[in-house]
Amino acid sequence: VASEDEFFDEDITIEDTDFDDFDDWDAPPPPSSGPKVKFIPYDKPPKPIIPIDPVYPEIAQEAGIEGTIYIQFFIDKKGRVTDAWVQKGIPNTGLDEAALVAVKKSKWKPAQQRDKKVGVWQTVPVKFELTSN
Repeated sequence: VASEDEFFDEDITIEDTDFDDFDDWDAPPPPSSGPKVKFIPYDKPPKPIIPIDPVYPEIAQEAGIEGTIYIQFFIDKKGRVTDAWVQKGIPNTGLDEAALVAVKKSKWKPAQQRDKKVGVWQTVPVKFELTSN
């Protein structure tokens, strides 16, 4: 409902903007240098012994959420996953967490460099796809 009284205040003024105050701001921090992981050369890549077998979260299934989660992880000299995190995921769906759990449960034949076992960083896609019944 429109007001019958219109208000016009001709005395309202906007102050000039003073840009001198912006000189005191600190510059943003520089971007992190280089990748988060260190490249470790190898001749033979690691091979899964216990494969990555994710459990599809029920809530994501019911919501019809599909996608691929990329997990970056370290496989040590004994074939164990010792460090893992989501490199690219689908937040707030449960898929990131399910992919991380599956990767951490996997077991690997370690990579080799000149017939010596070495720990290496890997990135794997973990796919979640709904199948029609």
